[in-house]
Amino acid sequence: MDRIGDLSQTFMTRRQNVALKTDLNRLTAELSSGQISDVSASEKGDLGRAGYLETTLSRLSALTQTANETKSLLEATQIALERVTSQTGGVAREVLQVPAPRSAADIMQLSDIAYDAFTATVSALNSSVAGTSLFAGDNVSGAALVDADVILADLTSAVAGAASAADLKAGIDAWFKDAGGGFEATAYLGSTDPRAPVVLEGEDQVKASVLASDPALRETLAGLAMAVLSSTHGGFADPAEQNSAVTLAVDSLLTAERGMIGLQEKVGREEFKLETIAVRIAAEDTALQISRTELLEADPFATASALDEMQIQLELHYTLTARLSRLSLSQYI
Repeated sequence: MDRIGDLSQTFMTRRQNVALKTDLNRLTAELSSGQISDVSASEKGDLGRAGYLETTLSRLSALTQTANETKSLLEATQIALERVTSQTGGVAREVLQVPAPRSAADIMQLSDIAYDAFTATVSALNSSVAGTSLFAGDNVSGAALVDADVILADLTSAVAGAASAADLKAGIDAWFKDAGGGFEATAYLGSTDPRAPVVLEGEDQVKASVLASDPALRETLAGLAMAVLSSTHGGFADPAEQNSAVTLAVDSLLTAERGMIGLQEKVGREEFKLETIAVRIAAEDTALQISRTELLEADPFATASALDEMQIQLELHYTLTARLSRLSLSQYI
């Protein structure tokens, strides 16, 4: 029986030792981190508030990530549109700086400038961010347009019979703007449907999709193509028609520039809407982060006092354990 009693005493001593060390480590960690380690005990088993905070903060984190991704798409879209507008304006300015009547050499030079602008515009409209095509609508993984040279080759063939600048413009406009025309059949690879609006909170939606088939962009491409073909088109009966073609190209580009400004304003409104929503999400997140910090915050004075008390208990435990280990029957005889 004495043997059983000794073992029982040993196990009980070890258990008390482990419990005291566990509490000591917990209090040391709480004092160091400033946060309680046992929320359930602190809230007396009611984890409703803690659960609400964690769930809501997790949702806000996901919304913030979505907002950031959408912001990247809108910013990249705006940059691409600015590139297109810059190309359009650059060609128009170059043409206006060369007064009519322009020489064949002047027209050829302007055509070369327009060609560079056309290829740069097609490249901008084929931009993508993180694998998402910006101007292909719901077809997020593919390019919006075929190669610039493919477009110009098909267009050149389509307007080969134009005998005047007016005929050339009419043919180019039809190719780019008519339903089922060359642009839709050959050039545009994207979807007719835009990307779905991004839903952030409740009914808050942000439309981050612009199609390369937008009328303003078609007008831009048509004007640039007109400037390119003003020199390369060989069907004019009168060489003076080349000058007329350049003039008509400038008119198209100026019209397109106004449309591009409107398109940029549209994207800008969505950027502002997104920023407003993002600020609201950030404010809610900050408020809940403060609430969670207050919930988890360990009182430094109470924790320090409890730690001192625990150290005293541990020292007393070791003292008693040492004394018990030295007990023998001879001390009582």
